Amino acid sequence: METICESCNTKLMIPDHKVPQGGKFSISCPKCKHRISVGHPKPDGSSPSAAPVTGTPPPLKGPPSPVPEGDSDSIFDSLEVDGTLALIMARDPDQTAILVKCAEALGYRPVPTSNTRDAVGKIRLHHFDLLMLSEGFDNHELQNSPILDHLNHLSMSIRRKMFLVLVSDAFRTADNMMAFAMSANLVVNPNNFDKLSTILQRTQKENRLFYKVFLDVLEETGKA
Repeated sequence: METICESCNTKLMIPDHKVPQGGKFSISCPKCKHRISVGHPKPDGSSPSAAPVTGTPPPLKGPPSPVPEGDSDSIFDSLEVDGTLALIMARDPDQTAILVKCAEALGYRPVPTSNTRDAVGKIRLHHFDLLMLSEGFDNHELQNSPILDHLNHLSMSIRRKMFLVLVSDAFRTADNMMAFAMSANLVVNPNNFDKLSTILQRTQKENRLFYKVFLDVLEETGKA
């Protein structure tokens, strides 16, 4: 589920299985530490209170009670969510450095990762506006990538907010048909890394314009 900190407007993505059904619990915003109360709708259809928990509880005098699964701040890792994150999944350190530099040049906070398990875990916990995945990441070909499989099973309301860039020596940079076939927004050949920032900036602008029209139509038809 998705919630927003009322103090700093940070968007938080919380795995549904970590949230008690029909109840609520409180967490600390990983960015500003403000306490937020969240929860699934109750079985009768009513929503739990979304009012933030204020103040800090006094320290316990005895041993702490066990914390039920999903009822603690451990559902977050140390990554602070600021809404402009870029997940970097490259095949080697040299490529990682290039993609990190590109993401930074476009105003993103790059988050490099080295294996599939860590990457999927981060995608489940946080929203990434930009994802850059290379052929050979964690020794997987793109056609058999567990990352792509995970992304393709996300709901469209979540997936369309992610801009996915695939990198492979087999691609012709900005090949729209290949990008469509791979369910990506952009495909890039490493030979064109020197132009990547410019290409990515232009393609993202086109993507935003496309979805603006799409979302405007949904709103006009009452389906937004």
